[in-house]
Parts: sequence; structure tokens; C-alpha cells
Amino acid sequence: MQKVREYLKQILFFIHQHVLILGLAGIGVVVTALLTFSFFKFSSVFVSAPVPQVVEVPEFSPSPTPPPDPLRPYSVLLLGYGGGTHEGGSLTDTMLLVYVVPREQRATLFSIPRDLWVELPTSEAEKKWSKINAAFAIGNDDSKYPDKPEQFSGMGGGGRMAKAVVSEILGIEVDYFAAINFAGFVSAYDSLGDISVYVPVTFDDEFYPIEGLENETCDKSEEDITALTATMSGYKLEQEFTCRYEKLHFDAGLQVMDGETALKFVRSRHSEQHGGDFGRSQRQQALLAAVKNKLFTPAGLLQLIPTALRMTNYVQTDVTPEKIKEIITTHEGLSEYELSTVRLTDDKGDDILKQTYSADGQYILVPTSGQGDWTSVREFFIQEVTKQ
Repeated sequence: MQKVREYLKQILFFIHQHVLILGLAGIGVVVTALLTFSFFKFSSVFVSAPVPQVVEVPEFSPSPTPPPDPLRPYSVLLLGYGGGTHEGGSLTDTMLLVYVVPREQRATLFSIPRDLWVELPTSEAEKKWSKINAAFAIGNDDSKYPDKPEQFSGMGGGGRMAKAVVSEILGIEVDYFAAINFAGFVSAYDSLGDISVYVPVTFDDEFYPIEGLENETCDKSEEDITALTATMSGYKLEQEFTCRYEKLHFDAGLQVMDGETALKFVRSRHSEQHGGDFGRSQRQQALLAAVKNKLFTPAGLLQLIPTALRMTNYVQTDVTPEKIKEIITTHEGLSEYELSTVRLTDDKGDDILKQTYSADGQYILVPTSGQGDWTSVREFFIQEVTKQ
């Protein structure tokens, strides 16, 4: 019993110090820690790469390999997706790379825009140009993409594909991923009871999608729809089908939110006052702070383990139990870590990305140096994040 108490003490310390660093999708890592150190079933959350075929090789005497440095820099790709049964439910709304440098006691949140135009390995023979937010969805869809490379198939294939693509554009090897189904998060969120969330800016969003109405015609004829889709795409096309959307309004200040309201709060994209990736990331951080504050109340602590168990149905990660234990036992001064945020954007001052349209009319972001040339992106990442 004393050992269990000590494990729980370590868990609470870990959550308290990491919850804001890891971000919303990083709740998967917290759940992993809870399951590992509380002796609950772990296999439903942790996913590993496919086991390669055994190949016989000649015997030899290798030289001793030094153990890996527990304080070496590492990265975690955080993925948040909407879930649900509609098409596009596995597209990632949130892609955030956490780059941690333990020796320097710093962590950087590197935001990756969902509209980045990249090549995705849809089969062994070819790659397909697509928005980066489709990497997780394609990797998870073995029926539609049966000819994908083996490492991107099966459980965790989506996370591994997203890691591979982000590794390619940033020029580093991404170590881990953690993905959370936002729709499923509602259940766990509601188990904590009323939560007060600080809304940083009063905002409206007149085009928040309604589950199940994605293909409503809104009283338009087939001819009307054909004409519209031939001349419009993206947000402009969405605005022509108002019946598919509901209007949202949030007042600045503390607001009590249930799970459904919280989900709308963090996923809203089209507000003129607080839209885009920057607005959403700020709101996600506000929600995380509220959840953390709720957890560390007497009522919240009582719901800690039940909440974690609910989350196991909605989380995937390849952060190993060994890595969780390593972080807990070797990382000192976690409360003193310097946390910074870097966004990969089309800001004219950075001269890294530019807005354009794909051949089929999609709004996309490509490097200013040319489609598929990631040199400037990699240099920006090294300068802003690794500080080499």
C-alpha cells in the first residue's frame, strides 16, 4: 500500500508540472502515466510499431553500446482530432510539436498549421499531395489505403505517418506522438463536474459545423450545388450552406462550461474576433488551465482515476511506460522550465510560408522557396526551437 501511495504521489507531481506544457492533446501522455503507475490496463492506450520480420544474420561480437542519455532532447507530436462518424472526423485540428531540452530546463511548443501542403505516402509506389492534417486520417484508414507502407498500417499507423511527415518537413526525428479524440474528451471532461474556464476574448463564430448535417443541401438544387462547387471552395463554399452550421457566442471572463460547450470553445475556427490557429491555441491553453485547476481540488482528485479510465477509449500514444518513468525519475526542476511558443505561419516578416491554392482549388500553405522545399522551414525550426 505504501508503494501505491508513492506511485500516486509521483503521478500527481507529474501531471501538475506537465499538463500545461503538453497541451490539450498531451492529455494522452498523462493518461499513460496514470495507467502505468496505477497498475491499470495499458495496452488500449499505448501503440507500438509493427514487429518486423525476423531475418537471420551472421553472428558477430558487437562493441558495447552506451546506454541512451536520459537527459537528451526529445520531442512529442501532439494531435487533436474531432472524432465522430462524419467524413473528416480523423483530420487533425491541432498539430503541436513539443520539443523538450531537459539539461537546459526548457520546452518549446511548435505549432504546425493544418493547411500545410505535403506529400503523404498513400501507397508503396507513390505519394499524394495533401494537407498535413490528413496524415493521421490516412494512416488510420487501412481499408481505403490498403497499399500504404507497412509502418503506417495497423494500430497507431496514423500517429506514425504524422510523425514521419513532420520529421521530413522539420529535419529532425520526431520521437513520440500522442493523439486525442476531442469528441470523446467530452465524456471525461463532464465526469469532473462544473468547470470554470477563462475566456480571453469575447467572440462570435457563425459557422460552427453541426454534427450530422455535413451534407445538407440547405434547399439548394443539384444544379445550384454543382455551380457553386465549380466556382468556390473552402470557407467561401461553406458560407453558402448556412443550415449546416450553428452560431456561437462567448463572453470574455470566467464561464462555466460543460463538455459540449468546452469542445466548441476550443474547436471554433471562423471567428473574426478570435479565429484561426492562434486563437484556438490560446483557448486550448485556457481550457487546460481550467481542467488542471479543477483536478487539484478535493472533488477533482476523487475523479482522477475514473476520468483517466474514460480517456483510454479516446487516446493513442507511443510514449512508452519506460519513458514516463524516466521523465519522473530524471527530470529535476520541472516547475522552473522555461516554456515558449513558436508558430509556423505565413507572416510576411518571417518569409517562410505563403498562401496559395492547389490544383483542385484548396486553400493551402507552401514554403516561399517552392512547393516541397523545406529548407527555410528547417532553418526556422533550428533557429527558434533547437537553438543550435
